[in-house]
Amino acid sequence: SVARLAHHIDQTGTDEALALPQVSPDPDHALAPFPLNPIQQAYWLGRQSGFELGQVAAQGYIEFDLDDIRQLDTSRLEHAWRGLIARHPMLRTVILSSGQQQVLDDVPAYSIAVTDLQALDDTTLATRLASIRHTESHRVSDPGTWPLFDCQLLQLPGQKGRLLLRIDALIMDAGSIFL
Repeated sequence: SVARLAHHIDQTGTDEALALPQVSPDPDHALAPFPLNPIQQAYWLGRQSGFELGQVAAQGYIEFDLDDIRQLDTSRLEHAWRGLIARHPMLRTVILSSGQQQVLDDVPAYSIAVTDLQALDDTTLATRLASIRHTESHRVSDPGTWPLFDCQLLQLPGQKGRLLLRIDALIMDAGSIFL
């Protein structure tokens, strides 16, 4: 922290870097449970019911409007998601009841849910979209159950679509989401 660095400078009269913990890969134990970092722990505790303002999940939620759903190859998108899941261990991570996290070695093939709303009239569609948005943006996933993300496709009238993406902050920080 800044205060710790300032104290270090005051004590030593130098701005030498503070010793950081050494980190080294340990592939033999990659699937063993390991501690949450302090921010993950705060997010995990905040979703518990024991707090007055608890039962809230920190998550990222975004919607992408698609002008022509015919241009989206859903099976290709699913294939890409499965590739991301295979490549990034945090997309295969769950939080154990002990408060530790664990990367799962093997997870089921992820499927993108497709909901057909094309036949709805404007009023019903608006109500349904608002309901879906509220449900997804306020979802509190069970952190011990994979996956801690969700990708859905809504088929809308006029060959339009909406892609919904929700990622629990327990497994992803803002910088990682942008990657």
